[in-house]
Amino acid sequence: MVLVLLRRRARRVPNIAYQRIHPIRLFAQNQRLLARKFRMGEEHLRRLCNLVAPLMNDNFTPNWSVDIENKVIIALRYLATDAHEEVLADTIGVSQKTISNAIAEVVKALNPMIVKKFIKCHLSSIDFCRRNVRDFARTGMLPNIIGATDGSCVAIQKPPRSGWQYYCRKGYTALNVLAVVNARGRFIYVNSNFPGSVHDSSVYAYSRLKEASNAGRVIPAYSFVGDSGFANGNDIISQSGILPRDGKSTTISGTGRCGLLWSVLSGSGRRDSRF
Repeated sequence: MVLVLLRRRARRVPNIAYQRIHPIRLFAQNQRLLARKFRMGEEHLRRLCNLVAPLMNDNFTPNWSVDIENKVIIALRYLATDAHEEVLADTIGVSQKTISNAIAEVVKALNPMIVKKFIKCHLSSIDFCRRNVRDFARTGMLPNIIGATDGSCVAIQKPPRSGWQYYCRKGYTALNVLAVVNARGRFIYVNSNFPGSVHDSSVYAYSRLKEASNAGRVIPAYSFVGDSGFANGNDIISQSGILPRDGKSTTISGTGRCGLLWSVLSGSGRRDSRF
């Protein structure tokens, strides 16, 4: 009893007064630096904020809360750099819990309504196929190409169960994400349903693209282009299927577009000091 009476009440640790920054205002005079850090300029950032605002139920933002612009910037910076939440919290000037909540809120708002608005692959549309064929032809590619496809191992934390299935050939746990881009380098199809141990050709074999091809929903004479990891066929032209006189494959320029975008998401891009 005496010990209870003599025990002093623990003092509450005072809250840390974070010095919050607003990157859009901070980099207003340097749009190139803003785009390099957050993958887009001020115009596109504000457009993205307007798209996700109705889905985030944030019609009124108190003075002490984090506004939508900073939430979007936090999510973009985290997804682009794979930085630790504590480091990002110190950079923006908020707590780690705020970083975690902002990332989850923005990603939930983007998926799936906004993603479906921009990532489209209408293989049964003659206009879609002709437009992509025309764009690829202007780049000097093979005729009748509607998209360049490639797979990339995107690193993830080891799952608590069945972790061995996610180990890729590069020695870490990952998802083998298959994507298709058009001639402008924009994603038109993404498949992230398979672990890193699955080969690119297997991911494609079980994708909706292959399913549509087998079901006859793809307009004949049009095909994708890929590297030597894919089997050469009517639906996809692989690097191993075409060898010009100079010994170099003409599909390299097409798959290179996809590989360049993957450098942003894969480990090689994240380890680059520029990001």
